Amino acid sequence: MKKIINISMVLLIGLFLLTGCKSDKENVKQPDIKANTSEDVVKNQQLENFLFENTSLVYEDGTSTLQTTVTNTSNQTTYLSEFKIYVKDKDGNVVETLTGFIGDKLKAGEKRTISSSSGQDLTNATSISYEVVRE
Repeated sequence: MKKIINISMVLLIGLFLLTGCKSDKENVKQPDIKANTSEDVVKNQQLENFLFENTSLVYEDGTSTLQTTVTNTSNQTTYLSEFKIYVKDKDGNVVETLTGFIGDKLKAGEKRTISSSSGQDLTNATSISYEVVRE
């Protein structure tokens, strides 16, 4: 009788090991993160009294996020409402227009980091350009 119980226990343990114990690592989906490192996307650009630098464009979880640091390079306080960011393909066609919102005065030399998002995957873009919006 003990032999039957022992065999049953071994079979049950084997069954649990084969069917029920999967590694959690197998079930975890790795996030889809891509970065656009195209030189004409991430390069520093000067427009009027503003320098756009430290630019990054990352696609994660269905959203592209462009981050850039805007610096007032003039020697006086300047108001900047917003700027347009034109994301372009290899043929120079605009595939997305993003808005960078400041809505405030920037002192001489002051920096602000701005984030803009899109539901498109923009990691294949080859360049971006900026336009200061005047009110």
